[in-house]
Amino acid sequence: MFAFIKKILLYFLVLLMPNATICNDSIIETPTVGISSETLVDHEYLDVFIGGSSNSEVFVKGLKFSEESGYSKVEHIMIPDEINGYPVTTICDTAFFNEGGSNSLDFIKSVKIGDNVRYIGRCAFLDSHIESIELGKNVEIIEQGAFECCYFLNEIELNNNLRVIKGSSLAFGDYFNSTYIPQMPESIEYIDSYCFGGIRNTNTFVIPKGLKFWGGNIVNAKKLVVLSAELNFGEENIINSECIVYCYENSTIHQKLKSGEINNEYHLIENAYLTSETVDISEDYVISGLQGGLTENDLKSYLKVEGEAEIRVSDEVVKTGTKIELVNADPEFVYKTYTAVVDGDINGDGAAVSAEDFTAMRDIITGSDSEYSDINKKAADLNGDGIVNSTDLTIMKSLLN
Repeated sequence: MFAFIKKILLYFLVLLMPNATICNDSIIETPTVGISSETLVDHEYLDVFIGGSSNSEVFVKGLKFSEESGYSKVEHIMIPDEINGYPVTTICDTAFFNEGGSNSLDFIKSVKIGDNVRYIGRCAFLDSHIESIELGKNVEIIEQGAFECCYFLNEIELNNNLRVIKGSSLAFGDYFNSTYIPQMPESIEYIDSYCFGGIRNTNTFVIPKGLKFWGGNIVNAKKLVVLSAELNFGEENIINSECIVYCYENSTIHQKLKSGEINNEYHLIENAYLTSETVDISEDYVISGLQGGLTENDLKSYLKVEGEAEIRVSDEVVKTGTKIELVNADPEFVYKTYTAVVDGDINGDGAAVSAEDFTAMRDIITGSDSEYSDINKKAADLNGDGIVNSTDLTIMKSLLN
């Protein structure tokens, strides 16, 4: 009985939070559900409907339910990219909230979310027994309590397009004793109050450069690295008095530290970046003109590190799409992440120029395939004129012969 009452109290506590959150004078908007109709679309085990401002998106309400058999018993849930040709964009409030009792969803063990989902609603997985969650690459907002009290969930990898994390949404696992805090992607702009639950004991916590607002969160870290120059703090923020803060000169947190508003020991971060005389490094951190087959050690002859940092490469052999990180050793954090472009390696397999790369270039020129990113297209621009055309195709043919 106590467990049931706890679930209900948690549910209403989160739902009583306001619908819109003010952040830097802008309102974070949530999706509009079923403005004019709730035209049903069919799925094997998901309860879904068409909604949105133009009734052209699929919203997931949860699992199908019948009075005779209860919920669809699905241990491993897959939220698809689309249903009946409509993109699945939203997981609704309380969609998979585990009420317990006769409505228990204890059987759900894992969830994989499709790449069209942008929004995960309030209490969507509250008190769930899920052990793993895979977010789609385009999730932008995780609402209040979305993964709160998911005690069997020990980690989560946040996607690179995530912008907003609302209150207590990531307070999962043993959050009073855990040392785990997920790595924050650079796309993050807003982290709400008590997003991580209770005190998290961790060695180093890194606030990414894109973060604009950090709500009331207690992080008991030995070292706090603030890469954001314009970070605003919520009134309830608590930084452990023994925590050493690392930040850039003249950043907002540096001003608070200098004035004594935040009374912690701090050190200024010296900037670090890559330069090269042999390859091109763009302002958006793309390194073009690399040869195939390079290792991390080989890169040192192409790239020069300005500042106190080290190069770390995501692949053993550099290929198109390889991430090249500029890393500080102590405390450990990433200054910048660069993306490699290997001339002719359009499909990003790291191998020598092949028939697959030739086909990929032809598809890019004719526009018959949209799967290729800007990085792939840079690899196809063999003469470096900024355009992929028949001239590049001629060069590719000569490389294949």
